[in-house]
Amino acid sequence: LERRIAELEAAAAPGTPAPAPAPARRAPRPRRPLRVPKGRFEDDPATLEAWLDRRSVHLLVDGYNVSKAEGGFGALELTEQRERVVDAVSRLARRFDVPATVVFDGSDVGPAPRRRPRSPVRVEYSRADETADDHLVALLERLPPDPVVVVTDDRELRARAATGGATVAATRQLLALAR
Repeated sequence: LERRIAELEAAAAPGTPAPAPAPARRAPRPRRPLRVPKGRFEDDPATLEAWLDRRSVHLLVDGYNVSKAEGGFGALELTEQRERVVDAVSRLARRFDVPATVVFDGSDVGPAPRRRPRSPVRVEYSRADETADDHLVALLERLPPDPVVVVTDDRELRARAATGGATVAATRQLLALAR
């Protein structure tokens, strides 16, 4: 505030040149979704494979959505479901050398490690006062504008992720690639 007052006083003094305008700040470049490869369908597992093979891609996974999907791990106890999802995502993260984050609803989960030992996957849990979807979208917003692939079948989350410039993949694509 004092600097601004001094600038105004200097500008009001006769014969004093006007201060130079502050340099314009560049707006961060927006994230753009990845294109579907030619000859592929959007929900083809090979499309997810091509997306993950791109440079600077981050993989975000709606953990329980994948676990409870057809072909997932819904018949298992929650702890085992989480382990299976993280193991599947770990295989993909290693195969494609991409950073990956799996988000689970944490309202019923006690404190848990955020990264498993020797795993390229970061595991995050929503707080009791937020949904896993809200947590995932907030994480998406904090990431750099590089490509992000969000894996979920949740319609609302798919729309929110797409609004944030993410590329959205179906759970069956991830499950097919991870097998």
